[in-house]
Amino acid sequence: MVQPPSPEALKAAIESLSRIRTLELPPDSTGGRTLFHRGQGADLATRVDADGKVVRHELFCSGLYLSWAKTGIKTGAAPDGTVEAMISRGDGPAQNVTLDADVGVQAQRTADVGTALTGVVTSDPVLEHLKRVVADGVMANLSVTRSQHAVDIEAMRLEAEESQRRELQRRKKAQVAVLVVFGVMILLAFGSIAAWIITR
Repeated sequence: MVQPPSPEALKAAIESLSRIRTLELPPDSTGGRTLFHRGQGADLATRVDADGKVVRHELFCSGLYLSWAKTGIKTGAAPDGTVEAMISRGDGPAQNVTLDADVGVQAQRTADVGTALTGVVTSDPVLEHLKRVVADGVMANLSVTRSQHAVDIEAMRLEAEESQRRELQRRKKAQVAVLVVFGVMILLAFGSIAAWIITR
């Protein structure tokens, strides 16, 4: 049985996910996508359909595994390299996972993850959805809609594009500033040479 991370380690690992940019794989033949958050000590794989509705979450932390789907939550242990294998395949669910057969163990691990998620403050729609379904206990008969709980892929794409645009503008401004300084230095150098020639 996998040794579960301490509550403090679990919270820190999950909090690190909110500071990581999502890796979004290309859509498959159905239009669905898999998104990966790769944090420090934790990884989250989220499957969304063509409409941006969350189909499945799979959380990994120090061997601990938690999976959410509309049918409920499952916990267990995942071997090292599981997330890398999922990224290579382009989808989940994770393979070679040993699920918890003991209902008590599953309940405790779910509660531990829920407690860690409770203190996470994030504007990331993926993590917000995970927090709602695990920490808030919204599992049974949950209808995930774009307006209420879904991950809006288009919004995430636009946000990424806007971030890239701002970065390009910042770089252009920096380049212009360097060119201006360089130009001033050349003019000063020419001026000094001219003054030296004139005064000879």
